[in-house]
Amino acid sequence: VDQLSALADLLKHNSCYVDLSIWGPHGIRIQKAMKVSGLIMSPGGELVQHEYKGPPDFEHWQACWEVYQTAMIMLDACAPPYLIAYSALIGHYAKRYGARCWALIYQMETRFRRETMERGRRRASAELDKAIVAGQTHDFDPARPWEYIFRKAADEPKYWHQNVEEPAILIITGKFTTEGFLDGDAPICSS
Repeated sequence: VDQLSALADLLKHNSCYVDLSIWGPHGIRIQKAMKVSGLIMSPGGELVQHEYKGPPDFEHWQACWEVYQTAMIMLDACAPPYLIAYSALIGHYAKRYGARCWALIYQMETRFRRETMERGRRRASAELDKAIVAGQTHDFDPARPWEYIFRKAADEPKYWHQNVEEPAILIITGKFTTEGFLDGDAPICSS
């Protein structure tokens, strides 16, 4: 209920981003853990904010995603085929590049939903405005903006190529380590 209510509010305010480090099955357990360990004692005796890390692998990500997907469908924010296709895209990268690249894939997937999708929504809205002025049509529906954005997500080859495919190949070939591509904005759990 809490997660569904939060997503409903986000959708009302032109966002659909949820953090998969705290979103997913067993949300009440995660919420309880957050209350218990929001501040933790550092080795120096100071209280520091505890950061929740994302899913340690694709299987955990998918479990969180399925809860999100269900909520998006229940709130009529996006049709199932587009959410399923997005999950399949992330699964494709996880399978192709393996566990060694999961932290990179998760970081770029998170950034895509948090940053790129919002820019895409604004761009599509502006394109719709121009189309209306020109007496034309556009596929973007302001009442269901995220459906359009998720439909286009797999059609962002430049984003996925630059941010996942090229770095993953460099990691797999041993040219760079995964850590060389991580910025710390979407860390994963070790297990």
